[in-house]
Amino acid sequence: MNKPKVLIVDDDQALVQSVSEALSFTGYQVALAYNGVAGIEQARLERPAVIILDIMMPLMDGYQACQILKSDPNTQDIPILMLTSKGQTSDRIQGFEAGVDQYLTKPFDIAELKARIASMVKSRQAQQAAAPVGAKKCLMYITLDKSGHFQVELRGAETFVGRGGHFDVDAEQMRRRSRNLGQYMVSTDQWRFEAKSLGQFLYERLFEASPTLIGRYSAAQARGPSRDLRIYFRGSREFIGLPFELLFDGREYIALRHPLARTMSDITLAGAEAVQPFSAHLASLASRGGRLRILLIEANTIPPLENVHKEVQMLTSLFQRELRAPLIEKEVTVVRSQEATYDEVTRLVEVGRFDVVHYAGHGVERDETPEQNALVLWKGEGSRKVMPLPAHALVDVLRDSTVQFFYLSGCLGAATGAHWQLWDDDFLGLMDGVVQAGVRSVLGFRWAVHDAGARMFAEAFYRSLFGEANGILEDAVFRARRERARASRDDPTWLSPVLVTQIQG
Repeated sequence: MNKPKVLIVDDDQALVQSVSEALSFTGYQVALAYNGVAGIEQARLERPAVIILDIMMPLMDGYQACQILKSDPNTQDIPILMLTSKGQTSDRIQGFEAGVDQYLTKPFDIAELKARIASMVKSRQAQQAAAPVGAKKCLMYITLDKSGHFQVELRGAETFVGRGGHFDVDAEQMRRRSRNLGQYMVSTDQWRFEAKSLGQFLYERLFEASPTLIGRYSAAQARGPSRDLRIYFRGSREFIGLPFELLFDGREYIALRHPLARTMSDITLAGAEAVQPFSAHLASLASRGGRLRILLIEANTIPPLENVHKEVQMLTSLFQRELRAPLIEKEVTVVRSQEATYDEVTRLVEVGRFDVVHYAGHGVERDETPEQNALVLWKGEGSRKVMPLPAHALVDVLRDSTVQFFYLSGCLGAATGAHWQLWDDDFLGLMDGVVQAGVRSVLGFRWAVHDAGARMFAEAFYRSLFGEANGILEDAVFRARRERARASRDDPTWLSPVLVTQIQG
């Protein structure tokens, strides 16, 4: 039987050593961290049975670290014992408000510390034993470095960290093949054959070439329903251009088996709020009696598209009537097509304090200058001339905004250029720019999609997001993808969505 693991987070090295030795002698495994930031990373990696946490530490204090750990679905069930010299009543209250389970002041009796830890371990084991089988999600992270080597990590129902191998794929060649597939989707009905062929190639080079990955993937699948395994691809920003949604195992697309998302490893979001998933943001708003503020932009410019107006009309009704109650109250602002001017849209996004922005309209891709990938708006009210809102300008508009989630419901919102095409290390495309601006999550289409397909995907996504997905973006995309694939495999709308989220859970 595995020994329970205790994580000690304290910057007092002498204390850490003495407590570590005492616990090891008692029979516990011990992991160590010397500041709050390192403690959070160790907790996510080690999944200890108990965390011993100091308050006064460099980089991040214990209160902040505790709040982050308790807001993360992957660590929120780990009991925390706050061990500190700050023993005033106000300190204890602040600790309990942050989520601390038990409090012990310095100096302390090592026997009492052991007794408290034993009690916390026993209580947690009882809770886990009482939990329904299969109720816990499993999260798989595939982290690629620039040389193509990757690491595999599993959290949740299955745990593992180890080297996966080498992803032997030419990224630029893959980008060209992906672009060609997009042209097939527009010009011929043979795109399904090309998509499956490319997806099988990717699967062979990533999964089948790695005994570690295929073995851990099989073990995670055996834990429960396939939808309970979420897969995240992590890497530097150029990896958002790789079409992982095409992965095909010879029988089915991985994206139709599991929720998929990707994370940019070279983006750091500032502040404790940066670690809060969208679902937790909803819960936080609801607990404060706040409303989710949504901006719907109907940019039906040239040439006009029938379903842009229908999409915004449908979502307005969906939020204001059918989905009024679930999860949280919603406050919806709509910019109609005739009002969707460059100045009005940028003003609203920049200063309107919205949580969600949904853009429905045209998108433009500039292959040779990806920072010029753009949304298409009117130049002025009453004007019939258009004015693009390129990625570099969108970044400036979003940088100090409150936007948590940006939905690019237009063709090619997730299209990216190659890294070598950047002039000043700017932006690889619209989606890249939105994330670079600090927005936590963004959803866009990699390829051109059918006008009606985009509308139906948006409806399925939001129904799921505020329904059975309980505010979890990854699950909502997965459910909408499967719904559209069941309706018509010939419509590529189900294959095109890409979710980039800097927060998992």
